[in-house]
Amino acid sequence: MTQAGRYYFSTRELAVIVLMAALGAVVSVPLGYLSRGLNALAILPFGAPQILAGVHILWLLIAALYNKRRGSALATGALKGLVETTLFSAQGITAIPISLLEGAILEAGLILLGKRRISVVISGGLSAVGNVIVLRLFVLYALPIWVIGFMAVLAFISGALVSLLGLRIESVVDKTLHSA
Repeated sequence: MTQAGRYYFSTRELAVIVLMAALGAVVSVPLGYLSRGLNALAILPFGAPQILAGVHILWLLIAALYNKRRGSALATGALKGLVETTLFSAQGITAIPISLLEGAILEAGLILLGKRRISVVISGGLSAVGNVIVLRLFVLYALPIWVIGFMAVLAFISGALVSLLGLRIESVVDKTLHSA
């Protein structure tokens, strides 16, 4: 296969995927324990910590935007979930399907909607909702649907806001690289 039509990641692209997955896992582990602590506070409604869900997808988004290659978000999510599990995440083994689904949703959104600003924000919001979907399937199956809906709305808002941060980071990196 020619260089332009290659099916594999370059060494630089793999380095970005591995770095973002590792950073994401290292940030996600304490964030997961913080979320569990916030859920224990009686003054906050159950599920309120989903407002932090967007932080989990930031790393996947940065890898996808920086690499500009299909599969980057999915590969980063898969690796992030594996690393997060080995770091004894509060989510336990469910960190793998959570990160994998977040990466798959983000990837699908960026492919189907494109990489325009609003498309990235919507894709990021939907990706963060992936967290709630997996939790509903494996852990929170007994919760009323309105609680799951509340959690999904908070996760979407968080993912959308963090996606704006991801776009800003990509812009700064692009300007820095092109001015050097």
